[in-house]
This record gives sequence, C-alpha cells and structure tokens, in this order.
Amino acid sequence: MFCRPSNRPRPASVRRAPRSCEESGVALIMAIFVLAILLSLVVSMVSAVRVDLKASRNYAEGIQDNALLDGALARARVVLQNDTDTGQDTLDDDWATFGDNGKVEFALGDGRYQIEILDAGARLNLNTASRESLLLLPGVTDELADSLIDWRDADDTPGASGAESDVYQGYPRPYLAKNAPLDTVDELLMIQGFTPDLVFGDPTQPTQDETTGATVTQGLADLVTVRSYEANRTATGTERLNLSQVTEPQLQALTDLSLTQPQTQAIVAHRGTTPFRSVADLLDVRLIVQNGGNQNGGGRGGNQGGNQGGGTTLGGIAMTREQVRRMIDLFTVSSAKTLEGRINVNTAPLTVLETLPAMTEEAANKILTNRPFETVGDLLDESVMNEAQFRQIVNLVSTKSSVFLVRIKATAHPGGRVRAMEALVERTDTGVKLLRRHEVGRWPGWQSWGWTETPNAASNTTTTTTTTP
Repeated sequence: MFCRPSNRPRPASVRRAPRSCEESGVALIMAIFVLAILLSLVVSMVSAVRVDLKASRNYAEGIQDNALLDGALARARVVLQNDTDTGQDTLDDDWATFGDNGKVEFALGDGRYQIEILDAGARLNLNTASRESLLLLPGVTDELADSLIDWRDADDTPGASGAESDVYQGYPRPYLAKNAPLDTVDELLMIQGFTPDLVFGDPTQPTQDETTGATVTQGLADLVTVRSYEANRTATGTERLNLSQVTEPQLQALTDLSLTQPQTQAIVAHRGTTPFRSVADLLDVRLIVQNGGNQNGGGRGGNQGGNQGGGTTLGGIAMTREQVRRMIDLFTVSSAKTLEGRINVNTAPLTVLETLPAMTEEAANKILTNRPFETVGDLLDESVMNEAQFRQIVNLVSTKSSVFLVRIKATAHPGGRVRAMEALVERTDTGVKLLRRHEVGRWPGWQSWGWTETPNAASNTTTTTTTTP
C-alpha cells in the first residue's frame, strides 16, 4: 500500500499536520531495530542462563563425583583396617580379593564404583632400589638406571650414563633435576629417556597380568612404587630384638626357641668378633666350647673366634638351620621403626621377584609355588632356596606390608562421565592413613588397569564394619 494524501476535508477540530511517507518509514525501522535489540538481549540472556545452568550442573556433578570417590576410598580404608592379621599379607587376604580386582561394580545411590586394592610391597621401590635391581626391570637400560639414580640422589654429579640439571636445563622448557625421592610414579616421565610407552605400556601390545590373569597394558607403572615398607616388628606385632644390643637374659626369655645357655652365649659373643650386618649372620654363630684356648672349629665364626677367658672360644658347632629359620623374624640389625623398600614375597609377581639379587627364574618360581610364607625365615626351607641365596635377599624381603595402592573408577550418574583415581594409603596400628591421591584419566590411566567394561553388579547392601575409616 502506498502513502498518499486524502482529498476528503476534515473538521478543523481533528485536522492534523500532514505526515510524510519518510516519517512513517523511519518509525517502522526504529521499531524493528528496537525489536532486534530486545531479541538479541533475550537470546544472550537465554544463552548465558544455559551456560550458567550447565556450569552449575557440572559443578554439582563434580561434587557428587568427588563424594563418590571419597566414599569408595573410605570403604577401601575400612577393608584394610579390618584386616587384623597383619603378621603376614597374602593374595588370599580380604583386602586382596575385595572387588575381585576391579571386576565387581558397587552401587551407591545413583552412582557406581569399582575398587582394587594392591600391595605396594609387591612392587620395586624406585626410591630405594639398587642400580642392579633397576636394570632387571623390563626395558631399563644403563642410561635409564643412572638417570633415575641421579634424579633421586642429593648431588649434581651425574652417573656414568646419567643426567643431572645441566642436561635438563638444555631442554626447550628447562627445569632442574629433583635431587630428592620421587613423589609419584608419573614423575618418571621427567627423567631423561623414560617414555610414556615404557612407563605405562604400549596400548597396542596388551599382555596378561601374572597375578590376576586380566588383559592389561603393562608398563613399569605396574611393577614399581615410590613408597613401601615393612614395620620392624615380628609377625605377632612385638618389637624385634636388635642383634647388636641383645643380652643373654633377653635371649633366654624367648622360651619358644628353647635356646640353651651355650647358644645364647654364642650369639652375644659373635658380635664381639664380627658385627651382625644381617639376620642371616645367625647362620655363622658357633657355640662356645671349652677347648683350652685352641681355636678349632670351622666356618667364619670359628675362624674368627677369640679367647673368651679360661680357654673358652667359639667352636665349630653351628646352630642348626631349623633354629635359625625360627629365629629370623624375632631379630633385626636396624634400629629403624620401618624397613623401607622391602618386597613382599607373598604378593610380588615373578617379574618383581626376579629383581632381587641372584634370583633366577627357577628360584622365583619356587617362591611362587611355596607361598604364602609366615615369616622370611621360611625361605630357608630346602625346597625353596639354599643358604647362599637366602643371605643375599634376607634384608630385602618381607612377608607383610604397610603401604597399599587403591585404584577406584566411579560414575555418579548412569551414562555420566567416568572419574578415576589412585591413592597410596598407609596401614598403621592406629588406622589407615591417606598418604597421597591423584586423579587419572582414561589413558594413561584406568584403561590400562585391565578392568572389565561391563562389570558385575554388586548389591549396595554389602556390609562392612562401622569403624570410622
């Protein structure tokens, strides 16, 4: 329709000033412009509200995810705390079978989670392992072993094939060598030569886990730890006697051993000639005999036996292997409350056992066949190993552990995102303490754990003790 003036006369009272077509068009354009602005504001407000709603939902889900992970970790700590038989730890213990190596899915409200508890003592401790043991790990070369030792030691002097701060300062993003113990296994990636495939495994080369039988992508991360120790106590929880300080009355009070007076005298007298450097040195103790001062008798103890007064010397009659086997767990050569880096022979896989000195595949398989062992002294059984092998590993192994690795994968809502974490916990006389925890992604992370993608459902009514974790 076109804008044109009307020829009809209007009364003077209602007559208006003429209005041009241009004015009407401008008004229409202004109205459209204002409407567009209002529409744009509405769209922006709706978009902002949607972003805020999504952020709020993600925040709420994040809180739920964290609460679910916290609850799962608390449950794992309760399981470990309920293990009252801490004299030995084996793969048949409740903590080891709980969750069926991640195959069982537990329900908590709308959420679902899986748990696996692993013995850190079943792994080689990166902070205490010798160079020789490190070299026995799959894929570890002289360069890698030396670089790792340079990373953890306190000095800036590189090993023969190692690397210190001068090397790392030459990187595109320079940093310093830590010169301190590793805090996490992931830290290996900062050390010269270590690659993700070596540390976490090659996803294209899955293998079968020796312990669980699950298909995993095994790398060094499945064989090593940064913290492990054994409490320096007997299997019954009592303080061990230090061979460098033990007295005859203390030895005679060990009624279960039925030690004779000559035997207790021989143990005390031995350290007067040869200090105890290992509990295996008990195999060298020779009984005190009256021989008029003549140094007869064989063995290291006999050859070093001196005049004990009145012609009493260390003679050639040794304590029996069975006696020593029963004594091993009762004594120590260290005053420390914890013995760091000891490998638990009851839980360690073949690959880790083979990192022990002079440990052949045959000897390691004998350990696997004959375990579990009540004490380290049980390794002296002739069907397991000889005395020479025992002497080399006795200070490096245990049959119980105090540090555990907890793996958790959780989903707070059906079809929701997957969250996973690993935590190191320490079992003490007073409870289970959290040492460290960190979230892990899909890869490298929970995808390499070998857990089933469609776990069996477990009832949420599974009961545990009401002890506070």
